[in-house]
Amino acid sequence: MSEGLSKIAPFLTSLYVAKFLNPELFGKYSLIAVTYEIVFILVSFNIQATTRIDFFKEDWEKFCEIKKHHLVISLFIFVLLSLVLWGVLDLNFLVVLCLLVSSLLRTLSIFILAVFQCMKKVNSYIVINATFVLILSGTTFLLVNLGYSYYSWLYAMLFASLFQAVISLKFFGILKFISSFGYRMSSLNLAQAKLTFVAASLFLPQSVGWWLRAGADRYSITINIGDYILGQYSLSYQLASILVIFVNVLNLAIVPNINTFLKNKQQDRVDVLIRNGVYAVVAVTLFIAVAGSFTIKSYYINEYPLSQELFVLLLLSFVPQAFMMLIINELYFKNLGLFVAKIVLLVFLSQAIVNYCLSILTGVYGMIYSSILFNILLLLLIHNKRQKVKETKYCGA
Repeated sequence: MSEGLSKIAPFLTSLYVAKFLNPELFGKYSLIAVTYEIVFILVSFNIQATTRIDFFKEDWEKFCEIKKHHLVISLFIFVLLSLVLWGVLDLNFLVVLCLLVSSLLRTLSIFILAVFQCMKKVNSYIVINATFVLILSGTTFLLVNLGYSYYSWLYAMLFASLFQAVISLKFFGILKFISSFGYRMSSLNLAQAKLTFVAASLFLPQSVGWWLRAGADRYSITINIGDYILGQYSLSYQLASILVIFVNVLNLAIVPNINTFLKNKQQDRVDVLIRNGVYAVVAVTLFIAVAGSFTIKSYYINEYPLSQELFVLLLLSFVPQAFMMLIINELYFKNLGLFVAKIVLLVFLSQAIVNYCLSILTGVYGMIYSSILFNILLLLLIHNKRQKVKETKYCGA
């Protein structure tokens, strides 16, 4: 429930903001949001995903050692991105500062949240997560109404991330955190740092890939087509992407069961679980199609006249992606993370290049049709690999 709220709240906030900003400004708003997500994923470097694995595979002392190195890697990436964004690209100082600092603060928070999740400290997890969501949404609403325009969400994110980091440390215990994960440069172990880096990087193509693709498409649109179309596209994307939000939440519920069944070699029960997930995706897709169309026609059609048609096409592009998100969990459990990383990275890079060219030649419609085809291709590749290894013996993760 808490995770569902944390994922749906930004979606609802964006719909609210869209009513206050014209399409050009809303396009810039969405561009900042997707840029933040990319920076955050790079800085956090999948610390929440690896924490949920390492916590159960290692004893507490070894777990702390691994996470110390991971936090140092995140800090190194933070410094490296600072040099690139300020020194090389020479971007706006305040904007980059908000992007980087809020990302680093949230890295600390999501790490503690992942530990709480593994420890089954449900109440602490819910309070920290819900507080962050409420502050982010409430501050965004306030700043939009105060006239901060498309920067409202970014400033709100900095404030919410700071508050979340403070309350996370308070719940965990500052002294306990320092004693468990405090780091001295003299204790740097390059071999451990390399192992930690490799383990986390296997998740990177999938985690950052979705946002890189979304970011690449939006930058292609704003460069080659214009901010007005970007605003139309962004509103439609927000409505259609609730399907992906649904699958993310669904995965949180079913992944522990999938891993348990796989560990016990109950493949038939895994198949039933995934099949039921597919049925759920189809049902939710139909509901989103009706509800999204109604929402656009009732509240946005005058300011965003192209969003209705774009919404339907974008929703179709998300369906194969949703199916793939269900079956990909099995490949990770069967130690095929490297295959997933390679295939996702290859497909997404190809799509980004093709879509940039199409943004010049065919406009936004050609880009969306291309996305549908690339998502179908990725689904077929992942499904084919799953079929080949389904009966193969493997070592449980």
